[in-house]
Amino acid sequence: MSKKECGLFVIISLLLTSIVPFIHTSHAEDPGEPAPEFTLTDIDGNTFSLSDYQGTVVLLDFFYIGCPGCEEWIPHLRQFYDAYGEKLIIISISVRPETDTISALNQYRSVNGISWTIASCTADVSNNYGIQYVPTLFLIDKEGYIRYKGIGYEPGEASVLAEEIEELMKSSSSVSCNLGSTSIDIGSSVIIHGEIYPPRLAQVKIEVSKDNGTTWSDLISVTSASDGSYSYEWTPDTAGLYQIKASWPGDAEYTGATSPTISLRVVGLSSQISCQLSTTKVIQIFLYGSVTISGSITPAIPDTTVTIYYSADKATWSILATVNTDGEGRYSYTWTPRSLGTYYIRAVWPGDAMYEGAVSATASVTIEDYTWLLIIPIIVTGVAATYLFEKRKVT
Repeated sequence: MSKKECGLFVIISLLLTSIVPFIHTSHAEDPGEPAPEFTLTDIDGNTFSLSDYQGTVVLLDFFYIGCPGCEEWIPHLRQFYDAYGEKLIIISISVRPETDTISALNQYRSVNGISWTIASCTADVSNNYGIQYVPTLFLIDKEGYIRYKGIGYEPGEASVLAEEIEELMKSSSSVSCNLGSTSIDIGSSVIIHGEIYPPRLAQVKIEVSKDNGTTWSDLISVTSASDGSYSYEWTPDTAGLYQIKASWPGDAEYTGATSPTISLRVVGLSSQISCQLSTTKVIQIFLYGSVTISGSITPAIPDTTVTIYYSADKATWSILATVNTDGEGRYSYTWTPRSLGTYYIRAVWPGDAMYEGAVSATASVTIEDYTWLLIIPIIVTGVAATYLFEKRKVT
């Protein structure tokens, strides 16, 4: 075997020996899920439950005596125990109670200098935590949720776990976000203010959204005062409904936090749109007649979209056409109706970054068929012809 092959064999062997199978019908518990409750008795005869440690960070270490990877973890667990003391509850749980007797576990504790709790597992605990391999470690937060799950031992994994523990050891914080007004006119300013609690001198990021919180954009980052308060005066450049929130990243003592979302309505300048018809009655004689619909937006908004709607009952409206205004804010559309009756017409424009949209007054046009008028000359001509014909017969 070459040196290269020999080195590869050693690496694979180390990886295999760091994870030892412990086959059991299981329910996998993953980060973010509640940690299953259990009650066990430690090797000193003390009965305890996981819920006894609610409000404290808990590290569960599933192992058995003689597991190579399990022994690799012991120095790191000792470091965690020495660093955090009673702030971190470490519980090593043997998954082989039939061979890891109380006597054997006491000797194991003595040889390895273990000061934390050691207990023997039951089938229910192994099953509920999905233990298939050892070592398996679970880090549980103060609220009882799993925040970390590690299987086996790899160099560097202890550093990952240490960072997770450090984060959970931090105290919680909050940040508020308030507005000087929930509605302002375009061109006006609003004060965004709040505070970090407990008071911290830190960067506060303010974000805004114009699509009801689907996407967010950074507005600005400001530094809070020593009492945790912050303030920023903002002048929005477009009208519409904004969602606003504030957040801070946390520090060595406290976790970061994000405020609840608040809403700001920025009202645009008012506008008007007119709608006139070239006629209020369209007469059809064989051929379809037309009507021209025109109007303008005030103030003049060039090259913007105007939607023309029509209705036969003023209740249900349908789009007739979509047109663009010219350079002076005027629009025009010629319509050739295909059905008789009275139609109601109105124009709508949605507004833009500066102006609120507008709806015109309703106009109406009646489409009538006068083809029957052509019958009168025919009848008159027929009657006259008959009269002349009969008169000639008499003479």
